[in-house]
Amino acid sequence: MIDCQNLTFSPELADARMAKAEGIFGRAVLRRILCFALFLLGGNRRAFAQMLGISFESVKTSLRVLHRDGLAAFEDRRRAASTFLPPPTAGTKITVCQETDYVVIELGQNEPVKIPRHNTVQIRTFVLSLVNAGLISTKSASNTLHLSSAYIRDLAKELDQEDVGTALLDKRRGQIQQYRMTPETTALLIQQFAAHAVTGKSTSSIALADELHVPDRTIRVHARKLGFSTIVNSLPELVSTLKKKSKQ
Repeated sequence: MIDCQNLTFSPELADARMAKAEGIFGRAVLRRILCFALFLLGGNRRAFAQMLGISFESVKTSLRVLHRDGLAAFEDRRRAASTFLPPPTAGTKITVCQETDYVVIELGQNEPVKIPRHNTVQIRTFVLSLVNAGLISTKSASNTLHLSSAYIRDLAKELDQEDVGTALLDKRRGQIQQYRMTPETTALLIQQFAAHAVTGKSTSSIALADELHVPDRTIRVHARKLGFSTIVNSLPELVSTLKKKSKQ
Protein backbone atom coordinates (compact mmCIF):
# COMPACT_ATOMS: atom_id res chain seq x y z
CA MET A 1 0.00 0.00 0.00
CA ILE A 2 1.26 3.48 -0.88
CA ASP A 3 1.54 5.64 2.25
CA CYS A 4 1.31 9.36 1.47
CA GLN A 5 1.53 10.55 5.08
CA ASN A 6 5.29 10.97 4.93
CA LEU A 7 5.21 12.90 1.65
CA THR A 8 5.60 16.66 1.64
CA PHE A 9 3.01 18.53 -0.42
CA SER A 10 3.53 22.08 -1.70
CA PRO A 11 0.34 24.14 -2.23
CA GLU A 12 2.21 26.43 -4.65
CA LEU A 13 3.45 23.53 -6.76
CA ALA A 14 0.02 21.90 -6.62
CA ASP A 15 -1.68 25.07 -7.94
CA ALA A 16 0.85 25.45 -10.76
CA ARG A 17 0.68 21.78 -11.75
CA MET A 18 -3.12 21.67 -11.58
CA ALA A 19 -3.39 24.76 -13.78
CA LYS A 20 -1.08 23.23 -16.38
CA ALA A 21 -2.86 19.85 -16.32
CA GLU A 22 -6.27 21.54 -16.55
CA GLY A 23 -5.10 23.30 -19.71
CA ILE A 24 -4.19 19.95 -21.25
CA PHE A 25 -6.98 17.63 -20.03
CA GLY A 26 -9.78 20.01 -19.12
CA ARG A 27 -11.31 20.54 -15.70
CA ALA A 28 -13.78 17.64 -15.82
CA VAL A 29 -11.22 15.08 -16.97
CA LEU A 30 -8.69 16.25 -14.36
CA ARG A 31 -11.26 15.79 -11.60
CA ARG A 32 -11.96 12.24 -12.75
CA ILE A 33 -8.22 11.45 -12.74
CA LEU A 34 -7.80 12.82 -9.18
CA CYS A 35 -10.96 11.06 -8.07
CA PHE A 36 -9.71 7.70 -9.33
CA ALA A 37 -6.19 8.24 -7.91
CA LEU A 38 -7.54 9.08 -4.44
CA PHE A 39 -9.87 6.10 -4.62
CA LEU A 40 -6.94 3.78 -5.46
CA LEU A 41 -4.95 5.21 -2.54
CA GLY A 42 -7.74 4.19 -0.20
CA GLY A 43 -9.25 7.63 0.35
CA ASN A 44 -12.72 8.03 1.80
CA ARG A 45 -15.08 8.71 -1.10
CA ARG A 46 -17.21 11.27 0.71
CA ALA A 47 -14.11 13.09 1.93
CA PHE A 48 -12.37 13.42 -1.41
CA ALA A 49 -15.68 14.19 -3.15
CA GLN A 50 -16.05 17.22 -0.87
CA MET A 51 -12.39 18.20 -1.38
CA LEU A 52 -12.74 18.06 -5.18
CA GLY A 53 -16.09 19.84 -5.17
CA ILE A 54 -17.93 16.84 -6.65
CA SER A 55 -21.14 15.32 -5.34
CA PHE A 56 -20.86 11.93 -3.70
CA GLU A 57 -23.25 10.43 -6.28
CA SER A 58 -21.09 11.78 -9.12
CA VAL A 59 -18.03 10.15 -7.53
CA LYS A 60 -19.81 6.79 -7.34
CA THR A 61 -20.99 7.07 -10.94
CA SER A 62 -17.54 8.06 -12.23
CA LEU A 63 -15.85 5.16 -10.44
CA ARG A 64 -18.42 2.68 -11.72
CA VAL A 65 -18.01 3.85 -15.33
CA LEU A 66 -14.21 3.86 -15.03
CA HIS A 67 -14.18 0.26 -13.86
CA ARG A 68 -16.54 -0.70 -16.68
CA ASP A 69 -15.13 1.24 -19.67
CA GLY A 70 -11.51 1.83 -18.73
CA LEU A 71 -9.44 4.72 -20.06
CA ALA A 72 -12.11 6.12 -22.37
CA ALA A 73 -14.33 6.86 -19.33
CA PHE A 74 -11.99 9.67 -18.26
CA GLU A 75 -13.04 11.70 -21.29
CA ASP A 76 -16.07 13.78 -22.07
CA ARG A 77 -18.42 11.38 -23.86
CA ARG A 78 -19.68 14.22 -26.05
CA ARG A 79 -16.39 14.26 -27.98
CA ALA A 80 -16.56 12.97 -31.54
CA ALA A 81 -13.31 11.03 -31.12
CA SER A 82 -11.11 9.93 -28.24
CA THR A 83 -7.94 11.90 -27.51
CA PHE A 84 -6.70 9.25 -25.07
CA LEU A 85 -7.11 6.10 -27.11
CA PRO A 86 -5.25 5.47 -30.38
CA PRO A 87 -7.37 6.01 -33.49
CA PRO A 88 -9.17 2.87 -34.63
CA THR A 89 -7.37 0.99 -37.34
CA ALA A 90 -9.26 1.24 -40.58
CA GLY A 91 -10.22 -2.17 -41.88
CA THR A 92 -8.58 -3.26 -45.13
CA LYS A 93 -11.01 -2.68 -47.96
CA ILE A 94 -11.21 -5.70 -50.24
CA THR A 95 -12.77 -5.52 -53.68
CA VAL A 96 -13.06 -8.11 -56.42
CA CYS A 97 -12.77 -6.88 -60.02
CA GLN A 98 -13.05 -8.72 -63.31
CA GLU A 99 -10.70 -8.08 -66.20
CA THR A 100 -10.54 -9.72 -69.61
CA ASP A 101 -8.08 -12.44 -68.60
CA TYR A 102 -8.00 -12.17 -64.81
CA VAL A 103 -10.07 -11.88 -61.67
CA VAL A 104 -8.32 -9.25 -59.54
CA ILE A 105 -8.67 -9.09 -55.75
CA GLU A 106 -7.68 -5.67 -54.39
CA LEU A 107 -6.31 -5.94 -50.83
CA GLY A 108 -6.19 -2.34 -49.60
CA GLN A 109 -2.68 -0.91 -49.94
CA ASN A 110 -1.14 -4.31 -50.71
CA GLU A 111 -0.39 -5.66 -54.15
CA PRO A 112 -3.55 -7.11 -55.77
CA VAL A 113 -3.98 -10.84 -56.27
CA LYS A 114 -4.53 -11.70 -59.95
CA ILE A 115 -5.96 -15.10 -60.82
CA PRO A 116 -6.32 -16.23 -64.46
CA ARG A 117 -10.00 -16.53 -65.38
CA HIS A 118 -9.55 -20.11 -66.57
CA ASN A 119 -8.45 -21.15 -63.05
CA THR A 120 -12.07 -21.54 -62.00
CA VAL A 121 -11.48 -23.72 -58.94
CA GLN A 122 -8.79 -21.37 -57.62
CA ILE A 123 -11.09 -18.36 -58.11
CA ARG A 124 -13.98 -20.09 -56.37
CA THR A 125 -11.79 -21.16 -53.46
CA PHE A 126 -10.32 -17.68 -52.96
CA VAL A 127 -13.62 -15.80 -53.31
CA LEU A 128 -15.59 -18.19 -51.09
CA SER A 129 -12.83 -18.03 -48.45
CA LEU A 130 -13.25 -14.24 -48.43
CA VAL A 131 -17.01 -14.71 -47.95
CA ASN A 132 -16.44 -17.06 -45.01
CA ALA A 133 -14.04 -14.56 -43.43
CA GLY A 134 -16.64 -11.79 -43.76
CA LEU A 135 -14.31 -9.74 -45.98
CA ILE A 136 -16.65 -9.50 -48.98
CA SER A 137 -20.41 -9.78 -49.30
CA THR A 138 -22.32 -12.70 -50.75
CA LYS A 139 -23.58 -10.34 -53.46
CA SER A 140 -20.04 -9.43 -54.49
CA ALA A 141 -19.10 -13.13 -54.69
CA SER A 142 -22.29 -13.80 -56.66
CA ASN A 143 -21.38 -11.16 -59.25
CA THR A 144 -17.86 -12.53 -59.58
CA LEU A 145 -18.73 -16.22 -59.84
CA HIS A 146 -21.98 -15.69 -61.77
CA LEU A 147 -23.91 -17.82 -59.30
CA SER A 148 -26.99 -17.06 -57.21
CA SER A 149 -26.52 -15.66 -53.72
CA ALA A 150 -28.23 -18.72 -52.25
CA TYR A 151 -25.83 -21.07 -54.05
CA ILE A 152 -22.88 -18.93 -52.94
CA ARG A 153 -23.96 -19.34 -49.31
CA ASP A 154 -24.29 -23.11 -49.76
CA LEU A 155 -20.85 -23.43 -51.37
CA ALA A 156 -19.23 -21.20 -48.74
CA LYS A 157 -20.75 -23.32 -45.99
CA GLU A 158 -19.53 -26.54 -47.62
CA LEU A 159 -16.04 -25.09 -48.09
CA ASP A 160 -15.99 -24.12 -44.42
CA GLN A 161 -16.93 -27.66 -43.38
CA GLU A 162 -15.03 -29.68 -45.98
CA ASP A 163 -11.89 -29.47 -48.09
CA VAL A 164 -11.80 -27.96 -51.57
CA GLY A 165 -11.74 -31.40 -53.20
CA THR A 166 -15.04 -32.34 -51.60
CA ALA A 167 -16.82 -28.99 -51.62
CA LEU A 168 -15.87 -27.66 -55.05
CA LEU A 169 -14.47 -30.47 -57.20
CA ASP A 170 -16.30 -33.74 -56.65
CA LYS A 171 -19.69 -32.46 -57.80
CA ARG A 172 -18.20 -31.40 -61.12
CA ARG A 173 -16.54 -34.67 -62.02
CA GLY A 174 -19.60 -36.22 -63.62
CA GLN A 175 -19.84 -33.25 -65.98
CA ILE A 176 -16.13 -33.15 -66.75
CA GLN A 177 -15.87 -36.82 -67.72
CA GLN A 178 -16.89 -37.59 -71.29
CA TYR A 179 -18.20 -41.08 -70.55
CA ARG A 180 -21.45 -40.39 -72.44
CA MET A 181 -19.66 -39.89 -75.77
CA THR A 182 -18.40 -43.36 -76.56
CA PRO A 183 -17.18 -44.09 -80.11
CA GLU A 184 -20.60 -45.61 -80.86
CA THR A 185 -22.40 -42.49 -79.61
CA THR A 186 -20.07 -40.24 -81.62
CA ALA A 187 -20.81 -42.27 -84.76
CA LEU A 188 -24.55 -41.95 -84.13
CA LEU A 189 -24.14 -38.19 -83.62
CA ILE A 190 -22.39 -37.81 -86.99
CA GLN A 191 -25.00 -40.00 -88.69
CA GLN A 192 -27.91 -38.13 -87.14
CA PHE A 193 -26.36 -34.74 -87.91
CA ALA A 194 -25.84 -35.65 -91.54
CA ALA A 195 -29.41 -36.97 -91.82
CA HIS A 196 -30.84 -33.76 -90.38
CA ALA A 197 -28.66 -31.59 -92.60
CA VAL A 198 -29.56 -33.41 -95.82
CA THR A 199 -33.30 -33.49 -95.08
CA GLY A 200 -33.41 -29.86 -93.95
CA LYS A 201 -34.18 -30.59 -90.32
CA SER A 202 -32.70 -28.61 -87.46
CA THR A 203 -29.10 -29.47 -86.67
CA SER A 204 -29.12 -27.61 -83.34
CA SER A 205 -27.65 -29.31 -80.30
CA ILE A 206 -31.09 -29.36 -78.66
CA ALA A 207 -32.68 -31.20 -81.60
CA LEU A 208 -29.87 -33.76 -81.75
CA ALA A 209 -29.80 -34.18 -77.97
CA ASP A 210 -33.48 -35.13 -77.91
CA GLU A 211 -32.89 -37.98 -80.33
CA LEU A 212 -29.61 -39.24 -78.89
CA HIS A 213 -30.57 -38.72 -75.21
CA VAL A 214 -27.32 -36.85 -74.60
CA PRO A 215 -27.12 -33.42 -72.89
CA ASP A 216 -27.17 -30.62 -75.47
CA ARG A 217 -24.03 -29.12 -73.84
CA THR A 218 -22.14 -32.33 -74.65
CA ILE A 219 -23.48 -32.20 -78.20
CA ARG A 220 -22.24 -28.62 -78.60
CA VAL A 221 -18.74 -29.50 -77.36
CA HIS A 222 -18.40 -32.41 -79.75
CA ALA A 223 -19.97 -30.51 -82.64
CA ARG A 224 -17.23 -27.90 -82.36
CA LYS A 225 -14.55 -30.59 -82.22
CA LEU A 226 -15.94 -32.37 -85.28
CA GLY A 227 -16.31 -29.15 -87.29
CA PHE A 228 -20.07 -29.44 -87.82
CA SER A 229 -20.44 -25.72 -88.57
CA THR A 230 -18.14 -26.07 -91.60
CA ILE A 231 -20.06 -29.12 -92.77
CA VAL A 232 -23.42 -27.30 -92.51
CA ASN A 233 -22.16 -24.46 -94.68
CA SER A 234 -20.87 -26.80 -97.37
CA LEU A 235 -23.80 -29.28 -97.41
CA PRO A 236 -26.22 -27.33 -99.63
CA GLU A 237 -23.58 -27.10 -102.39
CA LEU A 238 -22.66 -30.77 -101.88
CA VAL A 239 -26.30 -31.92 -102.05
CA SER A 240 -26.90 -29.82 -105.17
CA THR A 241 -23.84 -31.35 -106.89
CA LEU A 242 -24.97 -34.89 -106.00
CA LYS A 243 -28.46 -34.26 -107.41
CA LYS A 244 -27.03 -32.98 -110.68
CA LYS A 245 -24.82 -36.05 -111.03
CA SER A 246 -27.73 -38.37 -110.33
CA LYS A 247 -29.72 -36.82 -113.20
CA GLN A 248 -26.91 -37.25 -115.69
